[in-house]
Order: sequence, then structure tokens, then C-alpha cells
Amino acid sequence: MSEKIFCSYLKTEEESLDQAPWPGPVGLYLKEHISKKAWLLWLEEQTKLINENRLAVYKAPDRAFLMEKLKIFFQLNDEIK
Repeated sequence: MSEKIFCSYLKTEEESLDQAPWPGPVGLYLKEHISKKAWLLWLEEQTKLINENRLAVYKAPDRAFLMEKLKIFFQLNDEIK
């Protein structure tokens, strides 16, 4: 069972992610502050963005686009790279 964290997105105590879902400081922040439930909401949004914008996640510009949308979705600071 995962530990409980205060999810900064849902503003409630929730189950934490099992591991960082993204490499680097962003992934570490997500692991420590975003719950599994909130991450699933992001995955739904990400799927919509990929389909609506016909993104190819193997392309760097498309990954950068998704990263910007992730930061907006979770209201992350620009300090977190």
C-alpha cells in the first residue's frame, strides 16, 4: 500500500504515486505532491490532448507541448524544470 500525501491538486489527503511518473525534478515534485487519483485525471486530459492535436509523443516538440500542458494542469511553478 502506498503512503498518504496531501495532494496539491485535489486539496485532500490521498494515496501517493508508487514512483515518479516523469524524470527529473518535475517527476520528483509529482511523486511528492500529486496523488494517484489526480495523476489519472491528468492521463485522461493527456489522452485528449494527444488525440485532438494529433501528437506523436516520440517527437520532441510534442513532448514539450505536453509538458507545458502538464505544468498548467497541475499549476506548477516555472522554477520546476
